[in-house]
Amino acid sequence: MSKMSNKIYMAEESSKFIREYFFVLGKNNKLSILEILNYLKNNNFEVLNFRYNDEILTIKIKSENELNYKQAISDLGGTIKIGNIIADVASLNAKNTAEFLNSYLAEFTRIFFGISYFDLDKQNQGNFNIKKFGLEIKNELKELEKSCRFVDSNEYNLSSVTVAKNKLLHENGFEIVIVKSNNNYLIGRTFVVQDFEDYGDRDFGRPNRDSHSGMLPPKLCKMMINLTNGNKDNLVLDPFCGSGTMLQELVLLNYKNIIGTDLSIKAIEDSFINIKWLLDRKNIKSENSKINLENDKIKVNNLIKFENKILNIFNFDVQFLQDIFENNSIDTIIAEPYLGPNNININNEYQIKTVIKELEDLYKKAFYSFSKILKPKGEIIIIFPVFKFEANKKISFFKLNILNDISEMQFKKINFNDSINIKENLNISIDNLNKDLQKNDFSNIMYFRADQKIYREIYKFVKI
Repeated sequence: MSKMSNKIYMAEESSKFIREYFFVLGKNNKLSILEILNYLKNNNFEVLNFRYNDEILTIKIKSENELNYKQAISDLGGTIKIGNIIADVASLNAKNTAEFLNSYLAEFTRIFFGISYFDLDKQNQGNFNIKKFGLEIKNELKELEKSCRFVDSNEYNLSSVTVAKNKLLHENGFEIVIVKSNNNYLIGRTFVVQDFEDYGDRDFGRPNRDSHSGMLPPKLCKMMINLTNGNKDNLVLDPFCGSGTMLQELVLLNYKNIIGTDLSIKAIEDSFINIKWLLDRKNIKSENSKINLENDKIKVNNLIKFENKILNIFNFDVQFLQDIFENNSIDTIIAEPYLGPNNININNEYQIKTVIKELEDLYKKAFYSFSKILKPKGEIIIIFPVFKFEANKKISFFKLNILNDISEMQFKKINFNDSINIKENLNISIDNLNKDLQKNDFSNIMYFRADQKIYREIYKFVKI
């Protein structure tokens, strides 16, 4: 046993507050894992060890306080389900599982259950017959005189919609989550799933959406916010606020001092209207009810006060932010700048390189402004475009070449691998991690769909 694993072993033996949870990950699993780890760190949970594949993360935590499931699923953008691990067994047995289920739901005469199965090693996923195992459990429950309904699915992982719509989150419901790890099986119970309807409403139901200039998904906004230090009192700036998606997620995460700026008058109006819609929808009273107009033009300043929070929206050019903000006054900047035209031709190398040159100029001017207004040790979470180029049936990618320029402005690029660096950051033992997953590289975090022409790459910088 290594020196590090000895320390972990002693901590586990001496503590009464060891809990193990599972997080079912979204499609961008690396970003989801980084978000979860940073979120737990920001909320003072001591992570002891974790295991994962591209679908699920199991994590052991030392804390006097139990994880608030409802709060966590609301706060996290890249997590589909959360639950706790309640057993670690050497083999699966329908009779024992039925007795186990019956003991948890003993007070109910009728129960609902479903099964999700994950193999951390991804070696024998297809060998496990969920339907057969579920029906065997159902028969065993009948022997125990328990009326039940088995929620069957063709998928190994029940969707959040299936779990929510089939009463598996009710008091008399139970989603059995089975995680095969080496030769053992972790048995868990799902307590919460992502509110898919609320995300859809915030994305597609808000009054003003601008598909022409690009739309940042609310889930991605929330994940970006959760990559910061999480201080809700920080003064947070989105200097490319567009229609206000980042601003609305900051509001929902209870940040108290929020500023949005954009060069576009329409963007400012869209942001204001969308924030007001969100506040009304959440029954949050605000002091401002109308956007400030002067001679049919939007004023520079649109202040919204609600509860104990302030949100200010400015119409201003990012390259001149130092003219309206004092030096070293902003704690955090979170942004997606303009990423290029949606109709870019992925077969035209000249067009791609022309767009890249224009964007390099925009980004360098923005970072120059950031270097003035951001506090020392202030954080930037920002998206860079990655352009797909296709020629002779081969795909390659073009990126902005400005990292050295940004470094010369006294910014340090944070390597996200450091968030997985157990010894330095989270005191986690990697001894039990799957060997293939130890090779996983978190230095480049991409957010994309395969059919997109422009991918998003997420960077984190700290002002030196």
